[in-house]
Amino acid sequence: MLSKYRNLEKDTPPLRHSQSNLCACALFCYKLWLLNLIWKFHGLLLMGYSRCAHSELSRLVYETLPVPNVFCFTYIINGYAQNGMGREGVSLLEAMVHKGLMPDEVTSLRVLSGCNHAGLAKEGKLVFNLMKIFYGSCPEL
Repeated sequence: MLSKYRNLEKDTPPLRHSQSNLCACALFCYKLWLLNLIWKFHGLLLMGYSRCAHSELSRLVYETLPVPNVFCFTYIINGYAQNGMGREGVSLLEAMVHKGLMPDEVTSLRVLSGCNHAGLAKEGKLVFNLMKIFYGSCPEL
């Protein structure tokens, strides 16, 4: 077995490090870093606008995201919950599910909080039961 590996090693041409390969690799790493930075910046904007009761601005930032993730939805739902906009939080949860994203415990807790602040007892109970049955996530009370 070891002899086969040695023969394979001899037959494999050496890797060449050219300037174009190194530049392409560096550019790729930079783009990944920049994309990560953009996602963090969008998340901070969403969180900041939501906390400062600027729900329309956080929704505007959300609309510019090419592929929003669970965290983005949760930030906006949390902002809606803090500002007594429970119906908007429930509708955003529905949009999240329609996009194929699975809500987690934090998301469901934020929706329930929004329902509580807006006096939406029926909607809150429905969301709680749906989380338990369909998604297996039940916020700890």
